[in-house]
Amino acid sequence: MKSVEYWLKLPVRIILKPKTTMQELKQSESIRIPIVYMLTLGLITSVMAAILTQYGISYVDPRNCGGSAQILAGWVIAHYGYTWPTLNQILGYILLNEFGYFILTIAFIPFTAPLARRLKLRDTEDAPKSIRYYVLRCVQAICYGMTPASIFGWIPNPVSIIGLWASMWQLYALKIFYDFNWKKAILVFAAGFLGVLLLREVASLPWILGVIR
Repeated sequence: MKSVEYWLKLPVRIILKPKTTMQELKQSESIRIPIVYMLTLGLITSVMAAILTQYGISYVDPRNCGGSAQILAGWVIAHYGYTWPTLNQILGYILLNEFGYFILTIAFIPFTAPLARRLKLRDTEDAPKSIRYYVLRCVQAICYGMTPASIFGWIPNPVSIIGLWASMWQLYALKIFYDFNWKKAILVFAAGFLGVLLLREVASLPWILGVIR
């Protein structure tokens, strides 16, 4: 079992030494650990962003936040939680943002893992065939790659700097965890990213049309 000190230092190591740190993390076979890591670290942005929304900072604008989870939380609070007491709005935002992190990770899997498996089996004779292996690597890459946004996603910025930073770390994480070259890593990341965007558009369509009130 890793020490508390190890987990406290891990986010800094992922940011400063992503290659060696992710290669070390690749030795783990646990799907639960990276998810717990992401949700725990994500509380920094969840709490800070929830507080800042009470001072007029809006994370509904994608250019002003670290990722889709904040857009989801900000949108729900803006449309349905504006009449709630302040504490309820803060707690609601925190829970929604954490939920968004989890859903984002799960949403990547069906678009990323099958493609990664196909590329591996096509080009490598002794590549793992287990679906779990590719799901595990996807979860590890997305959760650990989320580190920049988990820590700094609450900082308002006009050009999605934090979101782009996290995306680059997730792309690099996919390269490391799947042992891909850059071409394959970009292809797999693009499939996951576009798939998540598609799901987000489909999920938001009923609200746009006013079907759900």
